[in-house]
Amino acid sequence: MAESKGLADYKRLLADRPEKLTGPEAAYQSQSQNKTDYFCRDCKHFFQGPVAGYNVCEVVRLQPEKSIESHAKCKFWTRTGERFPLLNSKD
Repeated sequence: MAESKGLADYKRLLADRPEKLTGPEAAYQSQSQNKTDYFCRDCKHFFQGPVAGYNVCEVVRLQPEKSIESHAKCKFWTRTGERFPLLNSKD
C-alpha cells in the first residue's frame, strides 16, 4: 500500500526536526540545584504543554525525555533571545 501524502509530510517534518542539547551540554541544573533567580519558566525557550502533561524547551531535551522543571536553569537562559546572562557563568 502506498504511503499517504499526509504521512509522508509528517515523516518529512520529523526528519527536519532539529536536535536539541542534552542536559549536561546545556549545563542544565534542576530546581534543587538552581540557587539563582534565573528560572526556565521565565525563559523564551520554555513552553508549558498542559495537553501533553509536561514542559518542553526549544534548546534542551533531557535523557530519558522528561519534563523540563519550571524552576531549573541552563546556560542558554534568555528572555529576549539576544542576551544570555548565564552563557559564560560557571555556577
